[in-house]
Amino acid sequence: MKLFKISFVIILILSQSNLYSQLSYKQNFVVESDPRVELMSIIFMLAGNPEYSQCQLPEYKKDVLKYFDKYKEHEAVKLAQENRNKNGVSYDAVMSMAVHLKDAFTVELNLPLSQNPEKLDKRWKPDNAQKFLEALKDFVSKSDFRKFITEHAEFYKETDKRLTRIINRYAKLSWYESFFGRKSSGQFILVPGYLTGGGNYGVSFKDDGNRIDQMYSVTAIPKVDSMGVPLFDPQMIPTVIHEFCHSYVNPVVYKHINELKEAGEKIFPFVSKKMYEQAYGTWSTMMIESVVRACVNRYLIRNSNEAAVKNDIQYNIGRGFIWMDDFTKLFDEFENNRNSYIGLDEFFPKIVKFFNDYSLIIKDKIDAIEKEKEARFAEMREKGPKIVAIQPANGDEKVDPNTDIIIITFDREMKDLSWAFNRGNGTFPTVDGKPAYENGNKVLKLKVKLIPNTVYEFWLNSETNLGFKSADNMPLVPTLIKFKTK
Repeated sequence: MKLFKISFVIILILSQSNLYSQLSYKQNFVVESDPRVELMSIIFMLAGNPEYSQCQLPEYKKDVLKYFDKYKEHEAVKLAQENRNKNGVSYDAVMSMAVHLKDAFTVELNLPLSQNPEKLDKRWKPDNAQKFLEALKDFVSKSDFRKFITEHAEFYKETDKRLTRIINRYAKLSWYESFFGRKSSGQFILVPGYLTGGGNYGVSFKDDGNRIDQMYSVTAIPKVDSMGVPLFDPQMIPTVIHEFCHSYVNPVVYKHINELKEAGEKIFPFVSKKMYEQAYGTWSTMMIESVVRACVNRYLIRNSNEAAVKNDIQYNIGRGFIWMDDFTKLFDEFENNRNSYIGLDEFFPKIVKFFNDYSLIIKDKIDAIEKEKEARFAEMREKGPKIVAIQPANGDEKVDPNTDIIIITFDREMKDLSWAFNRGNGTFPTVDGKPAYENGNKVLKLKVKLIPNTVYEFWLNSETNLGFKSADNMPLVPTLIKFKTK
């Protein structure tokens, strides 16, 4: 990324953990690229964590690998692998440690492990965490991590400016206080996740002794421009709202977790496959996500349109939260009776009752949903459009990384300006512009940028996103596309 490399003078203006211009907003809101997040992301990418190996920024990823690849056998990387394999340190646990560091260069903790930091993810066991931090300090020193961050400072700064503009224009941050019934004394910090692929993480740091309360949302990069700089659009706002909701919701749910246990253990087996696909491995995580997603839907009710509200419910149902339509309606009572329900804590008996009741009928609900789904998919397979050909070929493991266009040919005319590319488990191609139909809307072309030795995977349509349709509105049955570059 030579375009963004800068001179030594930049070092003079770098602070410790917040190196870049911090733009403050109402409600103590800050957008900032964070070297701590980059450090932990790089370590766990080198360690092989798949969720940190799906970077959507080809040039940035190339820079990272070129600079750090020779350190992939470092002790810090090996200990990251050990912590993942033995204790499940992955996903948000990685980011939890990041925001507990004072900075990315001395690698000291804001609070010592002996004080059992309240917000540090419990997958970090004290002894293992201490060994990891000691090795991490050595990694930072030997790799000259500061140099890498300095060389990309202008790149980070431009990304922060772009993200700031979107948040300023579209996010209604005053909603948190009005909905949750309390004014936050903490600071909201939105961090671009350059190496987090499609992952978004809500993590926090809290130090009651020094009255510090920081709520972070590490947000994925959805797309980039022709120069490799991240682009953002209003569609990301619900995700940002979601991640910051965790800081309000999680403590309340944990307070009442034993009351949810019976219902949670009954419900989880019926939706566990969907939950595992999203790295939600326990019934308690399922419960937290249920409440957060209901809150986001209430945000959309107040700040968006009816179509967005309905689409959000259908999306969540497709992700396994099949109760979401009924559950979000429960919050009508919450919002219409704020004298009785100052916040979620006072309303929680209603939430517990909802899930206790739902646990008694979930089997019938699942059976009905599966029956309807099978009938719908059978109709798509029979009457829907078919893919005649695709380039690169589906399943090809020797695709030329210089390939710059994906071509999909259908057996009939397709509805124009209607697509649905959905992420799979592999890397999603970096897109250069919008898809476009040709040849009577039978051939779709999508310009992309690929990188070597990478598994690409995406779905055309999904259960909840059926954008690919024939001209007469019959959807394409969800189809997985997967190939690997040489």
